[in-house]
Amino acid sequence: MAPVQPGLTPLRRGVVAALVVVLLLVAVLYYRASTSTPVSASSSGTGSSIGPSEVVGTGPLASPTPTPTSGTTPAEVGPIKVYGNRVRLAEPSETVQVRGTYHGAPEAFLQLQIRAGTKWNVYPYSPKTDWMGRFIAHVEIAESGPHWVRVVDPGADLASEPFVVMIED
Repeated sequence: MAPVQPGLTPLRRGVVAALVVVLLLVAVLYYRASTSTPVSASSSGTGSSIGPSEVVGTGPLASPTPTPTSGTTPAEVGPIKVYGNRVRLAEPSETVQVRGTYHGAPEAFLQLQIRAGTKWNVYPYSPKTDWMGRFIAHVEIAESGPHWVRVVDPGADLASEPFVVMIED
């Protein structure tokens, strides 16, 4: 049997405690990075762009009190928020990623819509929120020029603020 060293047990406890603290800090930082809190954009009219971590915003489609399809009450449903710049540059047919959140509506099917004149056309891709209300969508546009895009919950008549996908040749 090996002799017991009296100073080793407190040292081991200290190392284990330090490892637990480091793991907790890493978990908190990972959680905060994956669910970063958006900052609302101000409409100053100066034409300045929004930073990549800022939100594009939210807005109602028809009524201020939506009726969600996921079985939640209107007070529990948060607005649809899209993260990123208000203007996104892309090449023709390049995939543009759209990330956002729709809190209070887990597992909800959403729609991407692209404006054509005064009408919003449904894009043939339906993203779905995860259990935390996060979603990632993709849009590809071949025509050059600016294209207004938004994310919609058709059952709740709720939409994100539109953003522009600028297709450059």
